[in-house]
Amino acid sequence: MNLENQLKHYLSYNLKCEILDYKSDYVGDQYETIKGYYLLNDKAYFNFKSGRDYAGKNTTQFKPILRPLSDLTKEINVNNEDFVPYEHSTFVEAMLANEYLEYLCEAKADLSKDRLLPYSIVQLLFEWNFDVFGLIEKRIAIDINDVSLAE
Repeated sequence: MNLENQLKHYLSYNLKCEILDYKSDYVGDQYETIKGYYLLNDKAYFNFKSGRDYAGKNTTQFKPILRPLSDLTKEINVNNEDFVPYEHSTFVEAMLANEYLEYLCEAKADLSKDRLLPYSIVQLLFEWNFDVFGLIEKRIAIDINDVSLAE
């Protein structure tokens, strides 16, 4: 699965990205949230601003900012709520067996290839912007712990 298709899973979940050419971009913001995407000549372009005056960017012009799976046991902030995903009631309810949690916390593998997880768990990982596809390790995405995002 290519990066464009992988990023579409995060569209509803306020995925922040670093704009690589932000200094030469007329908007000039280093970090933006993906608002949507469109196809042009079979290539996906992602919008970071609303309105018709803003052109989208292709995946060579930005990098998504994601959480590594190892952060499942650390306190994170999503929508101004601080919690530990491992202990979050929604996540715990979604676990079908303890082996899933142990597997996720190992954070050693690309989940898209190695193991099938219940959709409810994967959906929570997307919602909380976890790196489900191993993009950080591939250097296609940025570890959220390596940047300082000003809200």
